[in-house]
Amino acid sequence: MGFYKRDLDLVEGMTLYDVDTKSIGILIRRFSTREAHAREYDGYSSIPYELVWELDNYVTYVWESVWSKDGRVIYSEDGLRNLIKAGIVIILDNYTDNEKANNQ
Repeated sequence: MGFYKRDLDLVEGMTLYDVDTKSIGILIRRFSTREAHAREYDGYSSIPYELVWELDNYVTYVWESVWSKDGRVIYSEDGLRNLIKAGIVIILDNYTDNEKANNQ
């Protein structure tokens, strides 16, 4: 696997496009698997067991997103970055540093 920029900023509200399914998605929120494990998920969607499993010192961050064809989808942050790097998912937004600061 090649290297990619770690400075690829994903932000809430970012609009994405899936080239394979021709679907538009919006990033809703970022949370850790530790947070998902600590509280019961809202029951509307289920989080796969593999996503919740973690070692004591290991935390995976995930993104909840909504897609025009698939509905609610949860991606690991690294998995989503890899999809973007591979060109499968394209970022449609061009956030400037000022807009990023305003969204935080």
